[in-house]
Amino acid sequence: MCGIAGIVGPHADARVVAQMTAVQQHRGPDGEGLWSAPGVALGHRRLKVIDLSEAGRQPMSTPDGRFTIVYNGEVYNYQELRDQLPSEVFRSRTDTEVVLHAYARQGPACLERFVGMYGLAIWDAGERQLFCARDRLGIKPFYYAQLGDSFIFASEIRALLAAGVSRALNERVLYDFLARDFYDHGEETFFAGIRTLPPGSWMVVQDGKAGPPHRYWSISSEVERIQVSPNAQEREEVLLTLCSEAVKSHLRSDVPIGVALSGGLDSATLLALLDKAHPDPSRVEAFSFDFADPAYTERPYVEAMARETGRPAHFVEVSPKDFADTAERFAISQEEPFAGAPISAYALCFEVARRHGFVVMMDGSGMDEALAGYRRFHPALWADLLIAGDLP
Repeated sequence: MCGIAGIVGPHADARVVAQMTAVQQHRGPDGEGLWSAPGVALGHRRLKVIDLSEAGRQPMSTPDGRFTIVYNGEVYNYQELRDQLPSEVFRSRTDTEVVLHAYARQGPACLERFVGMYGLAIWDAGERQLFCARDRLGIKPFYYAQLGDSFIFASEIRALLAAGVSRALNERVLYDFLARDFYDHGEETFFAGIRTLPPGSWMVVQDGKAGPPHRYWSISSEVERIQVSPNAQEREEVLLTLCSEAVKSHLRSDVPIGVALSGGLDSATLLALLDKAHPDPSRVEAFSFDFADPAYTERPYVEAMARETGRPAHFVEVSPKDFADTAERFAISQEEPFAGAPISAYALCFEVARRHGFVVMMDGSGMDEALAGYRRFHPALWADLLIAGDLP
């Protein structure tokens, strides 16, 4: 991941943006950049994944200087998109530059062609406006706030606070979390006045004021668009093809890739597909967490998958004391309340991966719900099969 930040308005100050990127150093330890013009200042912290040279440094501008981007994420089909822009002169091998040229050529319509995860902001010097966008599912963050006549945005809330945005509590959101266990409030956050750009949306900022978000994609519209085969075997083949293509595209990286491996069907399926797409075991290794309590350990299943694919497997033992010792640190890292204790175990696992030199991790989050990877998901699966008429 990388960290982005910026201010649009009459009092945009590059020194403040520098403070905003400084508190996001953990997101991008490999480089930093600042760019400013009258009424706008943009900053970036870089984690090198594609094109490790300085040619990938951000903020990045088009050759004519009209468009300047700060970008966090990866558009996995960037090579195909680059081939569709033969008249453009590229100075790097990054997906960032492809995204920048695609927007310069097509405007907001380019988002419909991106396959990936991203939070981005592009300054248009011709129109004197900032274009902001977020990926379809909101995988990458994009927070913003209005501070007087200035629009301020960043990848993390702490960066907005560093710019002087109030840390006042959003009491309604807190109440919903404590009373109803809600922790996702669309555009609202736990901080009053700090909002998040909705997933699958873009908006334009002009004269320091944000316009309304425009939705370019939603799950409901996608479900209505897709034609589902009544044949169960055909559906399986379609799902397997989609998963295989997704894994192949995610392997586009100039650094080694790690896999967060559990005992469920989600990450086991991921590792099997990854092993087929990338058979070299020296480039892909598995990482997992383990518990001393036999009721919770999944180590035997993880080790079985590691043996089957010949992948090195690294474990971190997580004890109740580990959770107690790290809970506050990880809560601060999350910035807002999060969904349960497993976050701490994942964080410890990722720290081990980082110590082994892996800065890109793949995991199967969300697939267990779809594939009923654990018994607790079986009732929902049976209900879906019953509705689809696939139960005898």
